[in-house]
Amino acid sequence: MKKLTIIMLTALGLSSCTPNPFTGRIVEKEYIAGHRCHTEGYKVKDQAAVVPVVRPPVHHHKWEKEKVTLWVANRHEVRSFSVDSLSFDKWVVGSKVTFK
Repeated sequence: MKKLTIIMLTALGLSSCTPNPFTGRIVEKEYIAGHRCHTEGYKVKDQAAVVPVVRPPVHHHKWEKEKVTLWVANRHEVRSFSVDSLSFDKWVVGSKVTFK
């Protein structure tokens, strides 16, 4: 009896690890073009000194890739999915889709 219980609990645990597909309707498409962005905020180290020295903060930039996000909703929740930018025009708001 113990072996059967252990086998059933193991099977239940392993079956819950598989991702379920999400089906819903596209409610929004979001496109953020590639741009330059700060890698660090305006971090300034303050040090005690006899004469204060004021220096502008060092400004670092890096290239951020473009991002395309689809917001898909069903009657229970809303989820976001990242897709490639080449298929942005293919997705139609209001159409039914399934993501894994």
